Amino acid sequence: MSEKTSPAINLISDFKVGSSKGESYKKFINYISKEKNKKDVKKTDIKDNLFDKYLDYMSVDKLKKKQGYNKENVKKRTTMSFNSEHEFIEEKEMSRLKDKFQEANKKNHVMYQDVVSFDNQFLKDNHLFNESLDKLDEPKIKKATRRMINQMIKDNKMDKNHTFWCANIHYDTDNIHIHIATSEEKNTRTTIKEGKFKGQYKGKRTSKTLRNMKSTFANSINQDIGLMKEFDELKKEMKDNVKEKIKSRKYNSYSIKSILKQKKDLDDLVEKLPPLNETWSYNSKKIKPIQSEIDQYIDNYVSQFYSESKKRVDEILDQQTRNYKRLYGENSKYNDYKKNKKDRLKSDIGNAFLKELKAIEKEKQNKKGKLQKPREKPYNKNIKQMNNRERQKSVRNFKQAITGIRQSLYQLSRNTARKRNNYIHDIERQKLERNIEKNLKEQEDHMSI
Repeated sequence: MSEKTSPAINLISDFKVGSSKGESYKKFINYISKEKNKKDVKKTDIKDNLFDKYLDYMSVDKLKKKQGYNKENVKKRTTMSFNSEHEFIEEKEMSRLKDKFQEANKKNHVMYQDVVSFDNQFLKDNHLFNESLDKLDEPKIKKATRRMINQMIKDNKMDKNHTFWCANIHYDTDNIHIHIATSEEKNTRTTIKEGKFKGQYKGKRTSKTLRNMKSTFANSINQDIGLMKEFDELKKEMKDNVKEKIKSRKYNSYSIKSILKQKKDLDDLVEKLPPLNETWSYNSKKIKPIQSEIDQYIDNYVSQFYSESKKRVDEILDQQTRNYKRLYGENSKYNDYKKNKKDRLKSDIGNAFLKELKAIEKEKQNKKGKLQKPREKPYNKNIKQMNNRERQKSVRNFKQAITGIRQSLYQLSRNTARKRNNYIHDIERQKLERNIEKNLKEQEDHMSI
């Protein structure tokens, strides 16, 4: 049984309906922003806040009781507010935002209160938080927050032009977390028709909306982790490879036998591919039946040139699978993540291979002075599609070709026979001359006796 993994990201969501007295929102907005604006956070503000019941918030007062308390260190534990328009909301803009929240409160509009909290170990493992420097990669966290709120506005069918929000990143507990407050200038919520809360605006969000909020945030973080890790690792790999090549001066060499084998395998593969005037796509209907042969050729003759990268890809995907499990939970399809990514990688490599191979084959055809034509159907089927004149012409040309071949064969036969007869005559003549010389010599010898 596998060990249960704690989630990397948690989302806690609630809402509050405004009050005509105009005080309901004020405490929460002060709560998430006051400390950075160098005002004291009162214990009563925190206690009165709705979030106090489910957040283990370490207040400034509690920090003051800790040994070695430092006022400046406490101030940096809460960042300046940010939203969709501002990376850092200055005091003047914050005052304007508070007025907007106050106005929405008086109109009894809904204020959504969300908290995103992290497992700090996950942040450290993925280089998003440097504990020794007490430094969080805030731009990536803020980007994920903005994407999440945009998704919430869309799913919750709110008017993006009349929705406003602000957020703060808090470092002051064991888990870094973000407080977010969102409300509307013009209400888009339906009114509750009956029951205890009859007449109030409906603030509850659907479970689908909340799921999408969390997954949007997680997707953004996961995306940035991948880009950052990929860049760092590829950079290091490239540098190491260059050093190794220069140092060792290694070159790949092959025997004649292996070269011939590779050429035969490639020729066999090309024969099975579609004509050059058709698309060569790894996942196309015509190529799917020979995908395994393409993969086999790549594994046998190409993959050796990126074996180190291939090994690193596996390591990266293993890490990403662990991240996927922690970001999206035990019930997510994290086990399929690596397989899906490798299948996509195989497809991309296959397409790159086919593209280069097709270019080579086209170049070969151009050198021969002709492009490969579409494969024709059997001759007899094409003959049936011809009209009478074309058919007669084709038959006449065929007969003429046969006649020409017969004449050539006959002439070749005659020439061969003539040469053969001449050769035999030469042999017989030479034999006769030798016999005559022999007889003359015998007669001379007899007369001398």
